[in-house]
Amino acid sequence: VVVLRDPGGERLTADAKATAIVQERVDNSDVGREAEVRFRFRGYGNGVEFATARVRDLVERTQQGGVRDETARIIGDFEKAGDLVQKEWRRELHSRKGRDVMHLIVSARAGTDVTAFQAAVRDFLGEQFGGHRYVFALHDPADDPKEMGQGGQRPHVHAHAIATMRSETGDRIVTSPQIFR
Repeated sequence: VVVLRDPGGERLTADAKATAIVQERVDNSDVGREAEVRFRFRGYGNGVEFATARVRDLVERTQQGGVRDETARIIGDFEKAGDLVQKEWRRELHSRKGRDVMHLIVSARAGTDVTAFQAAVRDFLGEQFGGHRYVFALHDPADDPKEMGQGGQRPHVHAHAIATMRSETGDRIVTSPQIFR
């Protein structure tokens, strides 16, 4: 179990690029020079609760003394596993920096003309996020392959947009409860 964000700000994303970065670091380490070691991400998640669950699961599945931290200290039971994450890793697991991107959903009433809605979303995003990189996708219930019981075919057209928080000129979108109010 590894924290993918360090205090210096580096954040890995558990993708192919991060796998290559970690593999290179392993290869260049003392262990990597002495033995053939292969690295892969098995899964990833966010926050203290996710990390606590993963470390506790590892402790439960491993024989006594088999789980150790980066200093070789034994993490031998459920309580020690929780303490490790809750007391020592907590700061790295909560991002104190602004997010890099936001996910925005724009919805319309049932019966709204899909073509007009798509043009309105494009205009809205261009006006509100001019200078920012963004993408958007329109979800028309008529084209949704999922049944309503599976979360699909909502009775209204909507769009999902992903926008960068910082514009190409360095301006940052400010989001706070006060602004949304």
